[in-house]
Order: sequence, then structure tokens, then C-alpha cells
Amino acid sequence: MKTDENLKDDNGDEVIPNPEAIAEDRLVFYGLLAIAVMAVVQLTSVNPLDAALRFSVASFSVVIPLLVGSLVALNLEAAQERVASPTRFSDVSQFLAICGGLFGVLGIFWHFSWYIGILFFIGCIWAMVVVLQMRRRLRNLNYAAAAEPEREPGTS
Repeated sequence: MKTDENLKDDNGDEVIPNPEAIAEDRLVFYGLLAIAVMAVVQLTSVNPLDAALRFSVASFSVVIPLLVGSLVALNLEAAQERVASPTRFSDVSQFLAICGGLFGVLGIFWHFSWYIGILFFIGCIWAMVVVLQMRRRLRNLNYAAAAEPEREPGTS
């Protein structure tokens, strides 16, 4: 299969799909999509909506199409032998989808009470720090493993 220029990263290397990363992204996007759809369905019976719930519905109205688009792109990527490196546009879309989903849920918690909303927000920040630290540690371990020369079996 011929390699197209679009199938290379910034260093000119071919980009191969990473099934683990795709599965991780799918889990996040499907989870947020389920939460958004269920929240909107439940909010259709609430009348009138206060400011916090209107904020949630507005967030979900942006998030749902972004998540569906991101999932379609991930499914297209998973079906390929090689993929193009992500564009800035796709990265921003995924970031907005995740943040918008969290803000939509924040609005629902804020509807119950402002301090419950703040507790949810603190929990989100804490979880984000934990995930980012773990990703950094795993990336450093992978870089260290890639830098080590391969040894022949039976040699020390």
C-alpha cells in the first residue's frame, strides 16, 4: 500500500493506529454521549428550567454532535492500517466535547446546590490531574524502554 503524505506525522514517519488509545477514547466518548443523551431526555420533563439546567442543556446541545463526530472519526481510524496524525481541529473538537460534557453535568449538580457543583468540579480536576500524571509516567516508561538496546535472548 502506497504511503500518502497525509499518513505521516510531523517527523515524516508513518502513523499506525494505536488500538489501546482508540479503545480509551471510545470509552470516554461513549460514556459522555450516554450521560448527555440521558440527561437531555430526563430534562425534557422538567418545566421550567432554572439557569443551571438551561446551561446543562446548552452544553449538551454542543457536546452531542461533537461526540458523535469524534466517534465516527475514531471508528474510521480503527478500520485503517495507517492513519493520518490528528489535526489541531480534531484535538480541539475532542477537548471541547469532553469539557462541554463535564460542564453539562456540572450544571445538573449545580441545580441541586452550588456546593455540590463545586465538589463535582473539584473531583473532575482531581481526576484530570491523576490521569495526566499517569499518562506522563507511562509515556516516560515507554520512552525509556524504546531507548534501551534490544538484547538477544540468553545474553546479559
